[in-house]
Amino acid sequence: MITKKQTITAQVNGSKSVLTKREQFAGMAMQSLIVTGNLFFTSVGTTAVDYADGLLEALEEGKEAKD
Repeated sequence: MITKKQTITAQVNGSKSVLTKREQFAGMAMQSLIVTGNLFFTSVGTTAVDYADGLLEALEEGKEAKD
């Protein structure tokens, strides 16, 4: 089961950082929104979290379909 609380450990500038999958996916979505200029919403952060939640839901649905 994929959950928003599962963590990813990343090494950044020599120090370890622990992020939840939701935080990691939201960060990647935020980077994409900023780089591509797709800032149609009032809050990039909120939009990025919505994208992350959607990805987690889609991954969970895909996993359930396989089971």
